[in-house]
Formats: sequence, structure tokens, C-alpha cells
Amino acid sequence: MANDAGAYVPLVVETNRERVARNGSFFPAKYFDWGRLECAFDSLGTTVEIAIPWGLVVGDPSSRAALDDKDGTPDIETTQTPGIGFLAWATTAACFRPDSLGPTVVGAKPVKPGEVFLLGPAGSIQSTVDEELTIKTPPGASYSWTTWETPITRERVKRSAEILQRAFEGMEAREASRSQKVDSDRP
Repeated sequence: MANDAGAYVPLVVETNRERVARNGSFFPAKYFDWGRLECAFDSLGTTVEIAIPWGLVVGDPSSRAALDDKDGTPDIETTQTPGIGFLAWATTAACFRPDSLGPTVVGAKPVKPGEVFLLGPAGSIQSTVDEELTIKTPPGASYSWTTWETPITRERVKRSAEILQRAFEGMEAREASRSQKVDSDRP
């Protein structure tokens, strides 16, 4: 949903609708925040793993096209890119709390460029001119992938297939339910 407030609007997907079982039990809806970055740290604190919501970054992976919402158009376009660079940022401004989606202090002032620090690959340079912050990363520091015309796929039997086969062996099929019988009687 578009907004002019500059606030990040999370992309929340309803994965299960709310429902009521035949016995009257209520099951609330379940949601998943598709745009939230999930992080994991190793025990030494030297490695950070981040699950990137790929569908919010790449529009067409086969042609290496990133999502690009151009001003003045109602659609979200894609632009071919040689790769994608990732930067982390931190701020000394008092308006944010860790793990927030935006300013969390009522009446907070906008963050100034001097209060923002970006962490990128070795050789990244951060510079501030007036109110504009610029980051330059070294060539080759982006993540890139091979484009394709036809996806390369191969069929395989999953490891769980044997487990499922054993679980279903010896089970008898249930009789057809009344609704299936009624449907089969229709012309």
C-alpha cells in the first residue's frame, strides 16, 4: 500500500484463514511477514546469516532483473542489473530501537546523514555532502548469478518418500464420503 509518510509497510501474507472446526473449535488465522529479514548468529559472533526475501528484491531471476519502482508510474518495473550489493546500516539517532521497522519514538526527528553508518564489503567508502549520503562499493563486491532461458531441472525421489511409503503401507482406503456419492449421482 502506497504511503507518503515514508513509513515501511510490512508485506504480511495470510497463510491460513481463520476457521471453525465441525466440533466448534476455533482456529485463528496465521500470518507470515514476508518482508522481514531473519537473522542467525554463530556462537563466536563472527558470522551473520540473513534470509533475504528474494521476491521483494528480484523481479525476474532468469534475466537478472531487480525490482525498480520508478517515479511517476503506477507499476513496479524491473531493471537488468549486473548483480546485487548488500549493505547493513546503523544509526546513533535516538529514534530507533533494535529490530524496529522504523522510528519508534513519538516526535522523533529524521535521521541526519552524519548519524548513519553503513557496513559493506571491504573497500566500501561512505561520504556525506550536505544532506546526501553516498556509498561506493568496490567492483566485484556484488552478488551475481548466471542468467538462463530454460530452467535446468531434474526429477528425483525425495528422502521422505520412503518414510511416507512405509507409513501408508497396510492402510486400507476409506469408503467414499456421502458428498462424493451425491456428486457422482448428478448428471
